[in-house]
Amino acid sequence: MNQHAFNKRLKKLPAIVWLIVSIQIGAVFLFLYRGIFSNVSIWQILKTILNVAIIFWLIEILVSKRKAAALFVNLILIFFFTLLILFHYYANSHLDYSIIIDNWNEIFSHETAAIIHSEVGTNFYIFLAVLVLFIAFAQKRWKMLYGYQRLKNPVLNFSILLVLFISINLIHINSLDEIIPFSESVVRFYRIQSIYPDPESIPTEYPEVNHVKSNILNFGIDKAPNIFFIVMESFNADFAETKTKKGKEYTPYFNSLISKGLYIKHFYGNSVVTARGHFSILFSTIPSFKGKVYEKYSSIHLQSLPEILKKVGYTTIYDQGHYNLDFDNTGPFLSKNGFEIVRKEVSNKIADQVSYHGVKDSVLYNFFFKFIDSLHNKSNRKKYFGFLATISNHGPHLVLPYNPKLPFPHSSTYRQCFANSTFLADSYLQEFFKELKRRKYLKNSIIVITGDHSYPADEHGSHINAENFYEENSRTPCLIIWKNHIKPQRIENSAWSQLDIAPTILDLLNIKIDNHFIGKSIMKYKTTKRHIIYLVQPYDGVWLSVVDYPFKYVRHLSLSKSYIFNLEKDPKETTNLIEDTKLQPELKFLREKEKFIGVNQFLIEHDRIWPN
Repeated sequence: MNQHAFNKRLKKLPAIVWLIVSIQIGAVFLFLYRGIFSNVSIWQILKTILNVAIIFWLIEILVSKRKAAALFVNLILIFFFTLLILFHYYANSHLDYSIIIDNWNEIFSHETAAIIHSEVGTNFYIFLAVLVLFIAFAQKRWKMLYGYQRLKNPVLNFSILLVLFISINLIHINSLDEIIPFSESVVRFYRIQSIYPDPESIPTEYPEVNHVKSNILNFGIDKAPNIFFIVMESFNADFAETKTKKGKEYTPYFNSLISKGLYIKHFYGNSVVTARGHFSILFSTIPSFKGKVYEKYSSIHLQSLPEILKKVGYTTIYDQGHYNLDFDNTGPFLSKNGFEIVRKEVSNKIADQVSYHGVKDSVLYNFFFKFIDSLHNKSNRKKYFGFLATISNHGPHLVLPYNPKLPFPHSSTYRQCFANSTFLADSYLQEFFKELKRRKYLKNSIIVITGDHSYPADEHGSHINAENFYEENSRTPCLIIWKNHIKPQRIENSAWSQLDIAPTILDLLNIKIDNHFIGKSIMKYKTTKRHIIYLVQPYDGVWLSVVDYPFKYVRHLSLSKSYIFNLEKDPKETTNLIEDTKLQPELKFLREKEKFIGVNQFLIEHDRIWPN
């Protein structure tokens, strides 16, 4: 082919491909500048350019015959391609399809828009304005959105491009584009079926039901303690009992409380996101890794801790700092599953707010106790179960104004911003205990402090809990205080999780009743050296973990990759011991235990947790 013929054919390249290639090249250099990419070769860049050019050229061949279709598809493609790049830029991670599916109802909410606004800043809007202007110019000048004139023999050209694309991707060089990782996440999401058990292997219709001789008719509510759960947003255990290099504690107030109760060092949130953490605590059931139970399986039949407590005479109250009770269908679901009162705290005072999510934790605590007072003054029911869901430590974790008391008065990294936010949430915790101490009628109270989930703060280079399986994604503090009843102590040689909280409360109250709780009482079994923990990471291809401390087994469900770590010797999870022959019996045991996660998922999807 001579030069003239080559130039003529090059001009046949769709204008939108030139735009997409330009955006991709710009993204590669921007990511190199920010350190998101490192040690990139010229071959990777070349493969990336060819990948995106061919993908969009193939699409243009398919839609070019219809102007309306071409206009619509091209606008969507430009928007989505840009979204993938921006997500990677701000989250330091590829966008996973499961995140979109799992949070579809919230994607177009006001709060999501506010989060995006706070994350992206002014530069994003400048970029967007420039892009829109360029598209408008390109459309007028080159008819970019629907002016592509296909080459002769489009079927032949499509076939050649497709073969070229497949051939390029058979070469073992990593592409830097966003399309292929996202496409792979779509495939992973829909092919995850191997975890499901054979229905015939499940012995009974409701295998998780525990049948016991009930004693609730003899329960003495008058002498029973009040019960308060403080479930703190994004409480990462790495920050409890630790200090900065300059000796500042991240959680000084929480640390001061540890000596007053039962503290579990190796404690886990069973999954990520608030709805799953609350589900684990209240229902002692492994959360679903395909959709949130609150939303996707909202009609499921369950037995909850508040439902049991309500039966024995407690007034059950759910209270949150977040503005929206319908977020993740939280309010409607909990109203149907054991909570007599479901409320949110709202304040018109700017000083009471903690960004656009809701009120400061201190305001939540203050308002909650005022509400309890109003009930106490007019009701004969004098015992309360209060579940307080905080919001102050919710991301995005921004740079705070200078404050010498902060761990990092001049914060510059994400981890420093997260640490400062955690410090403030810890300081707000004082308000709860101050208000509690003021009320003699609440003197006899059990207080449980834990996290709804943990959240990574760049321990392994990531600050998004929708990827990876590391300890910082799951481990959250847990402290149980009951003055004059629970002896202050620490549990360090075994692991426990949110699933164990409800059974522990029933044990402390000596309540015996049929339930489906799969956790165990920490009080009854605290001296055990073997307690199995189940962890579900529903994103990033689904990571399932089983902890039999000090061993942690992890399987990446869609890629069938497996890991085993000794957390005592290797707390940072740097060495995969999967090939260690000495650990094969332990590995076999953990793999067998992991099957229970699949059974649990099957039971949730078929409404076989609790009889109707």
